[in-house]
Amino acid sequence: MAGWSDVYGGPSTWHDGVGSQQWSLDMLGTWSEIDTDTTGDGDYLDSGETEDRSHNLANELTTRDPDDGQSAFALAYDDAGNMRTQQTTSTGGNRYTHDAWNRLVKVENGAGQTWYTRNEFEYNGLHWRVIKREATSTPFNTLDEERTMYYSANWQLLEEHIDDDYVSDPGVDAIAQQVWGLRYIDDAVMKRIDGNADGDYGDEEDQGPFYYLTDAQFSTIAMVDEMAVLIERVDYNAYGIARHHWPNDLDGDGDGNDAADGAVFSAAKGTGGHTIDEAEYRANCDFDRDGDVDGADYSYSINHYGSSVLPALAAGRISRSLSTDNSIGYDGYVFNWPVGIYTVRFRHYDPLLGRWLERDPIGYWGSMGLYEYVGAQPQSAIDPSGLKRRMISSPRIKWDATQQKCMVCVTIYYETTPSDKWNPIFGWRALPKDVIKCSPLNMLCDANECSAAAVLDIYGSSNTDALQAGIDLEVAHALMVWIGYNALYENRWITAGDALAEAGFQAAFAAGIIIRNVRLAGGVHDKTGIPFDADGFPDFSSVAKERVRLKKGFTGNRTIDARMANELAGFDETPEGFVWHHEPDGRTMTLVPENIHSKTGHTGGVALKAAGCCRDGG
Repeated sequence: MAGWSDVYGGPSTWHDGVGSQQWSLDMLGTWSEIDTDTTGDGDYLDSGETEDRSHNLANELTTRDPDDGQSAFALAYDDAGNMRTQQTTSTGGNRYTHDAWNRLVKVENGAGQTWYTRNEFEYNGLHWRVIKREATSTPFNTLDEERTMYYSANWQLLEEHIDDDYVSDPGVDAIAQQVWGLRYIDDAVMKRIDGNADGDYGDEEDQGPFYYLTDAQFSTIAMVDEMAVLIERVDYNAYGIARHHWPNDLDGDGDGNDAADGAVFSAAKGTGGHTIDEAEYRANCDFDRDGDVDGADYSYSINHYGSSVLPALAAGRISRSLSTDNSIGYDGYVFNWPVGIYTVRFRHYDPLLGRWLERDPIGYWGSMGLYEYVGAQPQSAIDPSGLKRRMISSPRIKWDATQQKCMVCVTIYYETTPSDKWNPIFGWRALPKDVIKCSPLNMLCDANECSAAAVLDIYGSSNTDALQAGIDLEVAHALMVWIGYNALYENRWITAGDALAEAGFQAAFAAGIIIRNVRLAGGVHDKTGIPFDADGFPDFSSVAKERVRLKKGFTGNRTIDARMANELAGFDETPEGFVWHHEPDGRTMTLVPENIHSKTGHTGGVALKAAGCCRDGG
């Protein structure tokens, strides 16, 4: 179970169990140490539980020691920062070849003087990968399959023409089609395979259609057929290492229908079966999804998945060609199973390393670390193209007179050139290309009620008494933008409208402002350790770098207030990694670490001013 460190918001763990992990980060956010609890004893002291890493001044990973000093694996890079070699064993590893445009064109595996090509890639003038060759047959030492790839204008893979043996018998043997949704650029929806390349999808050789089930990050977690029969499942660790599961893999070890799986089913079934309202019920054993585990589920499993043991796929794989042949995995990225890396448009991502093989194509404009994604701010930014970070504002409520509906809206700020970067005078420049995305609330209200709600920041409005029972509105901005969900209530996602419809919540509008995290009054924030005063406002003094008082009080504009605070503090601009917090007195500004500020859900002085009040009357 992942959490956040008390100081800088880095991931850590608070739940003991096999597979729990914690990371130690340096000032650039790179991993200096990774600890994995392999025994479930709650510590990281056993053999093989600590991996140490070293980086050079260009933030390139140079060595990783995965077994407590027993062996250090070396990595090397070319002058452009592209990974050239990665040692994965004491004697061998992978070699990577990039072209003059920093595009990966070959991956080899081997040792000493013996190396085998596992993948070759070719690209068009837009840098889109259009040819992929793979070694698919054991012992995986000869390229035999070639795929020609076709894309949408948004760089989404639409179709693959598959040649099973392009060397000795060239020609298209199968065609795979990929369908994408509207929620995001990597929103995979459906796949089907024309197994004999005859132009239709109704022959015995054809496969599919298969439908994707994805999580909040658009990672593929399951594939089902058109009758909603589960075909395969996948889970991932925090940084994308996959574990494939067959539907009848009940013990989670990757294989299906072996003796251990049978024992799990027998225990879940018991003597008379167990229903969904009983503690013994296990959803993964309820194959027919009728709410109980009984003999009918055993028959269903045999009829749909057979009686033979299904061998586990190799660690890291997400599918196989004889199943769905799915290549869409972690975060909706395209997986290359022979070498275990993801193709993500301009770059390639290695989940084992948790790092990119190439530098950010926009260089230091992306971050000082060169190998980061959206400046290590995935909770508040996205980058579908790989070239433009898009900062996402907090959702706001407004009345849409045309639709006569109350809407929740966010603004997506596009970064395109250095001139668009945040600055202390203009903030994120509201360029014509910026987009406001709105979704209607699922509630009946008139303009006056919506106006009263408009003082609330749905991302930041919080935990009133009416919303205490399991609702937590501290969710990623991107979920609200791209999926339309913004709260977790009793283990299910609900929309903003559902939350606002909760009993008593609308009545709270009359107060003018709902204090976020008022439940923490007199306590501390569970993620950041920041204390809250008796009125439910955070006290950042323990992490404050500077504090100033604006003579005329807040203007209500964060950018202008920050500029005035910087002048009083003697700064040319807000220091990197910090943000000015508006205190509830309406005048005081406190400079605090940005990640702690963003993760400490709270209502501040700007929200109070928008509501026409401030706590101390200042």
